[in-house]
Amino acid sequence: MEVFFVWILFSLLVGAIGSDRKIGFWGAFFLSLILSPIIGLIITVVSPTKAKIAQEKETLELLRAQDKREREKAGEEPKEVSFISEEEQVKETWKCPICSVKNEKTESYCLDCGYRRRMSD
Repeated sequence: MEVFFVWILFSLLVGAIGSDRKIGFWGAFFLSLILSPIIGLIITVVSPTKAKIAQEKETLELLRAQDKREREKAGEEPKEVSFISEEEQVKETWKCPICSVKNEKTESYCLDCGYRRRMSD
């Protein structure tokens, strides 16, 4: 019975350590309760701190803003991202009659089996 209380006490301690980390109090507590307080402590210590995550987000935002300013100075247009629908992707490929692999429309030979494409394919 004493082992049970010590187990829960150490699990609560690991949870308290995890409260300032990404894993959080409850995640660290339940991991240490289910696995063991030692394994829970190892996982909790490996989990990044909330301050480190916030610092990384701030750094990423600063880098994005700096990149945007540099592009504006150079007179570059922002890159447009276009998504191709599956229907358009089908139009840009051809299916090999031998191995059924989809190849790009610009390919004259099947990239898998080497079948030479006819213009009717």
